Amino acid sequence: MDGSEYRDLRPVADLVARLSESIRKFLDRPIRWKPRGPKDPEVDAAISRVQREVFQRLHEFVVKKLLRIPRQRWVEAFDARTAPR
Repeated sequence: MDGSEYRDLRPVADLVARLSESIRKFLDRPIRWKPRGPKDPEVDAAISRVQREVFQRLHEFVVKKLLRIPRQRWVEAFDARTAPR
């Protein structure tokens, strides 16, 4: 267990799910293609590669932003509070 869940609270999983939905909608309909508009199989293959890459990195990004960085700051604050004066 990585400490990202507590009882029925799953902030990492919930945020990853919501971001995944939004990113998928965004990536499914590119505004334009450069230098030209590819054929349908090429479009699908390109979108799939980008989606795979984004979603592979998404979970680690969310864990870092929600858990690692804030936890490190809380530990530093606690250490400063409990340090002998």
